[in-house]
Amino acid sequence: MRLSASTRQLLCILAIACVLDAVVAKKMSQTMDEGVHLSYGVKILHGDPDRSELNFDSKTPIFALNALPRLISGHIDNFPMIRRTLWSLVRLASILAAMVVIIFIFRFVHEWYGAFAASVAAVLAALSPNLIAHGTVATADGYFAAGVLVAIYYLRRYLLAPSNRNAFFSALALALAQLSKPMAVYLYLIAGVFVIVAMIRSPGTARIRAKEIAVYSAMVIGLSIAVFNIGYSFDRAFTPWGAYQFESDSLRPLQNAKWIRKIPIPTPYPVLQAFDKMLHVEETGSTWGNVYLLGELRKPGTPGFRNFKTYYFVSWFFKEPIPLQILFVWGAVYVVRHRKRNFLFNEGLLLATAAVLVLWLSIFNSAQVGIRHILPALAIEVIVAAAAFSDFSAASRMKKVVLGGLVIWLGISTFSYYPNLIPYMNEWVTDRRLAYKIVADSNLDWGQDMNTVQIFLKNNPDVVLDPDQPVAGRILVGADRLVGVSPKDKGPLTWALRYQPVSHVGYAHFLFHIPADAVVEQK
Repeated sequence: MRLSASTRQLLCILAIACVLDAVVAKKMSQTMDEGVHLSYGVKILHGDPDRSELNFDSKTPIFALNALPRLISGHIDNFPMIRRTLWSLVRLASILAAMVVIIFIFRFVHEWYGAFAASVAAVLAALSPNLIAHGTVATADGYFAAGVLVAIYYLRRYLLAPSNRNAFFSALALALAQLSKPMAVYLYLIAGVFVIVAMIRSPGTARIRAKEIAVYSAMVIGLSIAVFNIGYSFDRAFTPWGAYQFESDSLRPLQNAKWIRKIPIPTPYPVLQAFDKMLHVEETGSTWGNVYLLGELRKPGTPGFRNFKTYYFVSWFFKEPIPLQILFVWGAVYVVRHRKRNFLFNEGLLLATAAVLVLWLSIFNSAQVGIRHILPALAIEVIVAAAAFSDFSAASRMKKVVLGGLVIWLGISTFSYYPNLIPYMNEWVTDRRLAYKIVADSNLDWGQDMNTVQIFLKNNPDVVLDPDQPVAGRILVGADRLVGVSPKDKGPLTWALRYQPVSHVGYAHFLFHIPADAVVEQK
């Protein structure tokens, strides 16, 4: 079968993106969260999905894909080279999920804006530092982005053509998305609202009838229960509500409510168990460090704690490439000016999906630890940005030059950090040695640069790493330790923050020269 030109271009872009992502994955040390995700993946492979451990609160069965090579390697004793290779492949499944993100970005854009814009969108996604950085680690965010895009793609198809076939694929995609990250539950809200809107939309379109909504709802419920049970090995499914052991202040008062305590829950025990633990962690902040933004440190779980309502907007402004920001605004203007008949169920659906996620996390979420939590919104940003390339062949020469220049700028900006892309900051940050004044945690210092740090310390034995007390001479401090994100009980190194770092190592550790008189003064 002969492939179309656009398909061949997509395959070429995917091949390049896969190589770029593999280099990033190979370069990075294990991040702070990956070990826990892999441990839960191993539990899933052993048929034990229980989430009694607090750190397993938001982990899902999808991590069995990441843990599988490592589990297999543990049974290979006679072939050490094969064992080492398998041990290093824990991020392979995440990279494949990143390719799924690019494919569905391409598909959205191809259907709306044409083949050329779709190829450009794939290039933008392949060069996006945040999509690369968090799509190549064994954590949930890349899977979440893929799950959201796939679910919304098939939901859109159902809204525009409400057949039983489209209903099945939409319901299945919604169910599978739940295995990517617990936050994917919000997709049910998106689907419910848009299905109701489709039921009452103006005449002249394929209006969804009450009977079709009933069939769709039954498919969503049935497939969700089935996928949860398969994913969690049918573990204690249909356990009555009253038999659960809740820890959160939100659910504990309902533990023995007479009207619900005998009702069996059709999903496996770990599903509701995880929901309860996430509420508990949200209340206490027990599994993550302090929250930091623009030089201000806040401590979760303490009286009067408030999250940063602007956290994700500030992170987007400084961490998302400026050319992508410009193209997003340009594309949004194009979409507004060229609204199509079914705008609500095309771009409107995507924009609503992104907006609800960002607003929900900004208003209600306390675990503001990185831009990675809104990765699906960043993928949707690329789709809208690609609208600027619609009718490119008919554009003026100046417009073509400007659009081409923005793509080149994106490539230069990304490769100026490559392959160290977790700490990527755009050109609004003119001095990379001062990035810690803006953000920290997984935006900057997630443990990904420890291999680089160890090499530096070996070559510079006089340098002291992360001292708690004032030390004269050269010290190297990670961003999280420097500003007080973690350990959360120690606070920032105020004595070091009085000085400006002379350099950085891996973009997330900062090298200071502390004069001797400063140490005497502190004592």
